Amino acid sequence: MERRLKPFIFLFMLIGSSILAGCSHWGTEPDGQAVAKDVADERTDQGLPERTVVTDEGSLSFATIQLASDEDDMLLELKLDLHGPPDPHWVHNSRHYVGRVFGDVTASLDTYIADDETQVKNQSYLRLRLSQTWQDGGNMISKSDIRFYVDLPKSKDHIGFVFDTAPEEFESLEQQNRESATGDQQIRNSDSATAGLRFALDIWDDWSPNLDVGIQGGLPVNPFMRFRFSRGFILPDYWEMISQNALYYYYQDGGVQQSSLSFVRPLGSSLLFVNKWEMRWGHDKHSLTFANINSLTHAFDDRRVFTYRLGAFYEEKPDPHLSSYFIDVSYRHRLHEDWLYAELIPSLTWLEDENVEGFEDIAEITLRFEMFFRN
Repeated sequence: MERRLKPFIFLFMLIGSSILAGCSHWGTEPDGQAVAKDVADERTDQGLPERTVVTDEGSLSFATIQLASDEDDMLLELKLDLHGPPDPHWVHNSRHYVGRVFGDVTASLDTYIADDETQVKNQSYLRLRLSQTWQDGGNMISKSDIRFYVDLPKSKDHIGFVFDTAPEEFESLEQQNRESATGDQQIRNSDSATAGLRFALDIWDDWSPNLDVGIQGGLPVNPFMRFRFSRGFILPDYWEMISQNALYYYYQDGGVQQSSLSFVRPLGSSLLFVNKWEMRWGHDKHSLTFANINSLTHAFDDRRVFTYRLGAFYEEKPDPHLSSYFIDVSYRHRLHEDWLYAELIPSLTWLEDENVEGFEDIAEITLRFEMFFRN
């Protein structure tokens, strides 16, 4: 009986997400760049150029603490009121305060290292993600990760600093491509965090290569190297092919090679179809896995985006076989300006069951919040 009810539960979740899409807008008026911003954020994660971000000055309300500079008459104000109700915009203003401080510190560090007072665009950012997944059977899974990138554009080799609590090289293809928690078969902890320097390389200009060198947290010390390069190719009939490649090597864990080909085509002004093929090879474990994911993204308006996906994952050992497949819907809502997002993701997954011949179906729904801090 429970198994028969799961498709109806999933249908109910899809209807619920559609109802949410029709709700009134939250937050202040947007700037009309939702889809472009999401793409730009993803480009930033890959070390590619990001968009220009416009922020307002806003100030926290309440009793004042001032920090002033005699050289350029800069003034930062932090106002706190220990009495009475808080200003309804305190979250908005707090974010902009943190973003400005983070941007000013990274820009000052860049100026100090390069000994150059020239004003240039700085792509530094801090991203925080929090999610909660509810699975049928009563299971709940909480996840969080922090990533920040310190851009040093005035340095001789355009060096950056990267910190990530959930680097993708420790995740399987299913973990990387699933927005929900079904693919998470390992527990993330502080030992998986990595920190390193990023170098923009002056080779293969068409492929935008970059190299990360650093260490993984915990003991024993685990130095690593990450080399990434990607390129887009224009194809006939409005198609584009995107090739993304990565080589990872960890002293304690060995090397991993990962490559993907994505075939992308716009369908009108608000629809985008993507057919993605991906391969991952673990050199030490001699493990080969594949993924094929088809997605259709619908930009409902400048705040709301729906993505419908159908995908499958394959393993090469002990014999080539289908290990799992899934269907999900992602509803992404830009809650406030370009820095606060929420996602609702109902999904159905069929996992290979080792005890019996066949697959076990799992229904789940994930709620995730994503915040960006930058100047």
